[in-house]
Amino acid sequence: MKNISLLVFFFLFLQNVYGIRFFISYFYNGLDYFQISLNDTSIKTASLKLNDQDITSLCSYLSSEMYHCPNIPIADYIKSGEFQATYEDWTYKSNYYFSPQISQVVYPSGNRLPTTGGVVTINGRYFDKTTFKGTSNNLQLFYRAVEITDYTWVDRTQIVLNVPPGTGGAGSTNFNNIIRVSSYNTNSVLTAMISYQYPATEKNIEFDDQTNMMTISGSDFGNQPNLVTVYACGHPINNIQMITPHTKVSAFYNPVVFNNLSCNKVFLGVDGLNSTYLAGEYSILSMKPRIISISTPPVQGGIVEIIGNYLSNQLVNDIDRQWRIYINGVEYTTCTLIDTWRLLCNAPAGTFNSILPVRLRVVNDVYSDVFNAVYAEQTISSISKLHYTQGGTITISGSNFFAGSLSITVGETPCISPKYIDTNTVSCYFSATVPPNPNGLTVSIYSINGQINVPGAFQYFPAFPQNKYLKNN
Repeated sequence: MKNISLLVFFFLFLQNVYGIRFFISYFYNGLDYFQISLNDTSIKTASLKLNDQDITSLCSYLSSEMYHCPNIPIADYIKSGEFQATYEDWTYKSNYYFSPQISQVVYPSGNRLPTTGGVVTINGRYFDKTTFKGTSNNLQLFYRAVEITDYTWVDRTQIVLNVPPGTGGAGSTNFNNIIRVSSYNTNSVLTAMISYQYPATEKNIEFDDQTNMMTISGSDFGNQPNLVTVYACGHPINNIQMITPHTKVSAFYNPVVFNNLSCNKVFLGVDGLNSTYLAGEYSILSMKPRIISISTPPVQGGIVEIIGNYLSNQLVNDIDRQWRIYINGVEYTTCTLIDTWRLLCNAPAGTFNSILPVRLRVVNDVYSDVFNAVYAEQTISSISKLHYTQGGTITISGSNFFAGSLSITVGETPCISPKYIDTNTVSCYFSATVPPNPNGLTVSIYSINGQINVPGAFQYFPAFPQNKYLKNN
């Protein structure tokens, strides 16, 4: 290249087209740069070092800014110092500026944003804050169709935005998660969708059997409870409440939903009933067993019905029973599981009116439930008549009589040969006269299971001395 101290190429074109003048000057000795001025105001200025490596980038730079490249080899002409160009070689590419375009949304980590929101970086081009004529507030930024003014403009290629909370999933509301960047007097370009995280949950659901409230914890649930969907065993759970936005929800549930051996899952989704993004899947086998009631055990022992919740007796892998049941401190392995809410167990003989503790214990001993069942009460409903002078056999009817060590006393006179007939009937024999008592006589029945006393069970009627019987009141 010739050693030229100063060579100035000046030409004027587009004098009456858009009112734009284009000035090019070439300085080689000492300055060594290439300068472009528009409208004689130097609003847009580009400086390029003139070397063999980057001088050819001038054409692409001009093309990206405003102009098409000339149809002549500009690099060769600049290097030779014989630059020639005409109006036809340079054609204006846009009416002052281009529409902005977004190429990428960069999240703080990964490819999604937490539903709590956060800072994202928007990369693209033509993010011009002013027009080439100097008009300010040219750039407009929209999120969910609402203009956003609180953002950081880095340069023409980058904007940093603090995105508000939102929701993930595939529901119908996601069309709102759109970022648009537009410029004054241009058609806005639909640019990018903000992708929020799918909901994720912890593996434990808290159940309160007293209030029938279930609580699910996790992350990225969003902050709108109406967008959270919970299904238990295929049934929708209603009345969802947002305890802590994005991390904890609760809902009322019907225990009957879980009283089915084929039911073992709870799902949680966010952003629409048709969401395919299932946040949680829980096994009913991990829920805490609970005893609600036990039928009254007969004093002689027998079948008792245990009603409760989550009484499934196997682990997920069916290797071992998940819980153990103890009655009176003794483990029972012969209980029959009818359903997840019903057990039948063979209770031992017990003392009437005494307590029979029944305990469910999970194998890891993290949880157990104890329910105190009360044995059936012994009662006397009727007593047969007895001649007070001759003695004889009396029959006592009632309930929950027990054969072990049976003894019967009327007043202070013990019966001879007390006999257990069945749980509802006992009898005994009196060989001597039972002393009359105008206030009635107490009948006492003793057995291995305890004692029952019925004051005044026998009455003496002095108005009929010829027929002096003791009879049931």
